[in-house]
Amino acid sequence: MSWLDAACYAATDPHEVEAACQEHPEWQLSCIRYDGGDAALLGLGELIRAAERGALPPKPLVRDCLLELVKQILKHDPTLVDAKIDATLDQEDDVATLEIGLDRVVRVTLLPDVGPNDVDRQAMLAHHQMMLGRNGWEQCLLVIPGLEIHEPMFMTPRVVVAAMDSAQIWSSLVRMAQR
Repeated sequence: MSWLDAACYAATDPHEVEAACQEHPEWQLSCIRYDGGDAALLGLGELIRAAERGALPPKPLVRDCLLELVKQILKHDPTLVDAKIDATLDQEDDVATLEIGLDRVVRVTLLPDVGPNDVDRQAMLAHHQMMLGRNGWEQCLLVIPGLEIHEPMFMTPRVVVAAMDSAQIWSSLVRMAQR
């Protein structure tokens, strides 16, 4: 995979990265061109630098990065492309509310201060909140940045826990849309 690092980080033109991906179809890679705003790109860069230092950046920056990540997932996944997103800027933990179909709502929540020993309790609290919802079938994706897991945890039919990992968030949203 060293060729991928070289192609992505040393490329002077996005077409070079795309060509590198196409040279190895057996790895089933697909290149998706980033078309977000410069502010989000700078925020993602800050997030990566903070992760390299082992520290979590300020919560507003992590919220913005998570929101941009969710927007990109909705834009590029065929099962989620028709979803409507409402950025919940007035809520402290809720980042976005997604309307998937006519009767399905997914709330994306960021919990940066939750430790690994408190994940089960937070999932149960979220489950109880989803049961009180009046918007049809409500689900909650809890994103916990410091959590060390390799795949999302489907805690209940209504609550999924994921690390701040694009693949985990993507697969969680796709699976939640199919329920």
